[in-house]
Amino acid sequence: MKSRLERNRCEVCGAEARIVRIAYPWQYWAGVGLVFGGALFLLIPQLVAGLPWEALVASSSVRIVWLIVFVGFGLYLTNWAVRVMKDRALQRGLELYSEEAKA
Repeated sequence: MKSRLERNRCEVCGAEARIVRIAYPWQYWAGVGLVFGGALFLLIPQLVAGLPWEALVASSSVRIVWLIVFVGFGLYLTNWAVRVMKDRALQRGLELYSEEAKA
C-alpha cells in the first residue's frame, strides 16, 4: 500500500508502481463505527440525563477505561482491514498486470 506522499515506484524492484483500487472491507467500517459509537457512548450521557448506561460512565477513570477499550478495538479492526486490503491488492495486481508482463 502506498500513502499519498510516497514515490510512484516499487519499493522492491524500483519499477513504476500502478494503482490497484480496492474497496474498504467490513473491518474498516466496523472499526470506524466502533470509535465513533464509543465517542457517542461516552459523550451523550453528559448531555442527556436518564440514559440506561449513564452509571457505566459516571466517573472520569471509568470513561478513560471505556475510551481505551473502544479506541483499542477500533484500531485492531482497522489494522485487520489494512492487512485484508494489502492481500486483496496484491492478488488483484497479480491478476491484472501479470498478463501484461507475459505479452
